[in-house]
Parts: sequence; structure tokens; C-alpha cells
Amino acid sequence: MGRYAESQDIANLVLFIASDESEFISGSQYRIDGAIAAK
Repeated sequence: MGRYAESQDIANLVLFIASDESEFISGSQYRIDGAIAAK
């Protein structure tokens, strides 16, 4: 992707974490950087 996150990208993660789909996830850190750190 190689771009900085936009507010919608962050909002999508927040919505996922707040949803029932993430009920089994605990103690995680999420990097929203478009895989820039993977280089």
C-alpha cells in the first residue's frame, strides 16, 4: 500500500474491535501503517 493511514482506515479497525467479530481477541496491538514497517 505504501501510504499513510486515513481516518477511515483507523475507523474500520475501531469498528472491528468494537464488534462481536473480535470477541476472542485480547491484548493485541495493531499497526495501521499500510505495511510501511514491514520493509
